[in-house]
Amino acid sequence: MQGEPVLVADDDPLNRKLLTMILKDEGHEVTTVEDGVEAIDIIKRKEFKAIVLDLLMPEVSGFEVVQHLIAHNPMILERVIILTGLDEKYTGRFDHSMFYAFATKPIDRVTIAALVSACVRGEPRPSAIPGDETAG
Repeated sequence: MQGEPVLVADDDPLNRKLLTMILKDEGHEVTTVEDGVEAIDIIKRKEFKAIVLDLLMPEVSGFEVVQHLIAHNPMILERVIILTGLDEKYTGRFDHSMFYAFATKPIDRVTIAALVSACVRGEPRPSAIPGDETAG
């Protein structure tokens, strides 16, 4: 049985490998891309139940991916989990309520597994995420 499709967009190969391992262990079908150009392209072609999106990537950043989604497919933002090492000074330009969740780096296995699984199941957006000072 194939799990639900999840997209991981992160330029760091170690993060992609770790996220793939975590999410496959949870039973998800994981697709990975390393930049925003690839993320936008695959989101146009395939439906994902959850999207884990890094903000700082080459070519087209996660910030630009978000702007593209706002312009072309804003409903999908409800399935986006922002995963970043940036602080509120940078992520504050977004209305955090338009995303499923924000999670901070370094990657916490339990947190990311729980967030993605809840998103895939269509559970309500969490009000606070352990280690995420931006939630509220």
